This record gives sequence, structure tokens and C-alpha cells, in this order.
Amino acid sequence: MGRNSKSKKAEPKSFTQDTKSIDYCTTVHRDELDTITEEDLHKVLGITNRYETEKHNGCALIINNSFPTDKDLKRQGSEKDVTHMETLWKQLGCDIFNNEPYKEQTANQMRQILKDMSNPKKEYSYIVIVIMSHGGLVGDKVCFMGDDENMVYVDEIEKAFSNVYAPRLRNIPKLFILQFCCGGEKDRGVNFDNAIKRISKIQSPTQNDCVHLDGPIIPTYSDMLFAYSTHKGYGAIRDKDYGSWFITALTNVFMEFSRCESVSEMLLRVNDAMKHKSGRYKEKDGEMDEITGKVVSYNICAMSYSRNCFTKKLFLLPGYHRKK
Repeated sequence: MGRNSKSKKAEPKSFTQDTKSIDYCTTVHRDELDTITEEDLHKVLGITNRYETEKHNGCALIINNSFPTDKDLKRQGSEKDVTHMETLWKQLGCDIFNNEPYKEQTANQMRQILKDMSNPKKEYSYIVIVIMSHGGLVGDKVCFMGDDENMVYVDEIEKAFSNVYAPRLRNIPKLFILQFCCGGEKDRGVNFDNAIKRISKIQSPTQNDCVHLDGPIIPTYSDMLFAYSTHKGYGAIRDKDYGSWFITALTNVFMEFSRCESVSEMLLRVNDAMKHKSGRYKEKDGEMDEITGKVVSYNICAMSYSRNCFTKKLFLLPGYHRKK
């Protein structure tokens, strides 16, 4: 059991309390996370529907493509995201895959790294994959860019870590943190007071014939959680001085609440922080105001979201000393 951080701690707020005044998205508020207390540990270990994360460390893979030599593609501020992710997962007791973050990797290099990660040499309680780059849509598929400007589809990651291609990781929770645009549209938000409620038709799913099998099987895809920095079709937001809103919010929330909340619960807090964050944006070669002659700016926001097929709660147990 590790000692509690010496940094000043605020008591975690419940979801019913107003957290709009707390800006988790702009800067990281602390250098050290809150470690789990004896009381919190007792509560967590008493939860039956949780992944057993007390036996082994986790392992985190961090990839960042910042395109430093390309003035049009350069992702200013992304070095902050790398520092935040490496600090967070190290403090949570994770091994860092390759001992340090990968930087400036081509599409094929990333595919090989992900393949290596899907077949680890030792046992882990959970796996974290952080990918930060440019991204978008090719057809209808979300993808992210290699340093060579070739694309890797998110579907490829899902397949690589499926129960078919990653048998050693079956029943092990796999968290994917994806910081890149999922399209080119800018989310200008909605005026809440003028929002119009719309009711969509809900179609009943088609019922297919089912054949019962004697032997036990599991689905091709399970125990994965994909946390995206923005919705499909929309751009993600990164501050050139402080880093990405999503990575900053995730770092702040995990630093503060991982001692007492599951990953899924903490991602709700990240979503809430992103929901209440907005900024001003102007295109490099955008529309000019006829009166001022300046480039028109407008409010912009981005909403994180998750695809979750975890089957249990994932607690990270910060400060808990596992057996080597």
C-alpha cells in the first residue's frame, strides 16, 4: 500500500453535485495522483463484478505522432499529452511498453507495435493503448494517420486485440484512449434554450434463428473499451500550449478519482467536463469579416464518447503494491 500523495486533495464530488465550475480540460491540476486508502481498498475488493487488478500490474502503450517537420500537420501541444499520459500510467503502476512512448511512427510501424502489444511476454491485469495523431474518415471508417501520412483503421486495432487474434488477452480488460479527429466537421454546439426535441423511429432488431452449441464459446470481441476524444465525423480539439482537451480532462479525472471509482465511472466525469468546455476558433484561411477585415471566429466544442464492452468494473488501484 502506498502512502497518500502529499499534494492537497479535494474530496471526490458525487455525480449529483455541480462540477461546471471545475475546468478539467485546460490544464493538469496536479503532479501526483491520489493513492487508494485502506477504506477505499476494502470497498473495492468487496465488489464481486470487477476485474481482478490486484494480482498483476497493467501495461500501457503510448504512441504519439506530432509531425514536427511539417508546418501544416504539426500537432503543437501534443508533447504535453505524452507527458501527461506517461506520468499518469506510471503513477498507476503500469509498465510502459518499450519503456518509453513511441513517437513519429509510420502506419505499418504502428501496426507492428500493436501486434506486438497484443501478444505480451508477461501477465498483466489490464492493457492500455493510447494513440495520439491526426485522424478522420476514409469512407465511413474512422482512422488515424501514421508519420508517413498513411492511415490505420480503428477496426484494425479492434481486430488485433480480439479474442481470436489476442488469445493471451482473453478476459483481460483493454482500454483504448484515442486522441485524434474522427472527421472534418467542427462542432459549433447547440443553443440549449432553442434546442428542438426530435423523436426518431426505433426499428426492432431482426431476430435470427439460433443454434445451441454444447461447448462454451465467447464472442469475438469482448472486454474492450474505446474512449474517443470526439464523435464520428467531428474534429478533436488541442491547445498548442497545454495539450488536448480530452487527454487533459482524462488525466485530471483519473489522477483525482481512480482511488475510488471504476474506469467507466471516471469516463462519465470526462464526458461531463468535455460537455461544459468550449472555446473560440478561427480557420487559417477562413471567411473574412466584411467590416473588420479579420478572419471570422466562432465558438467550438468537442464531445468525447466511449464504446464499452467491458463485462466487469475496472478499478486501477493507485498506490497498491502488487507482487512482482
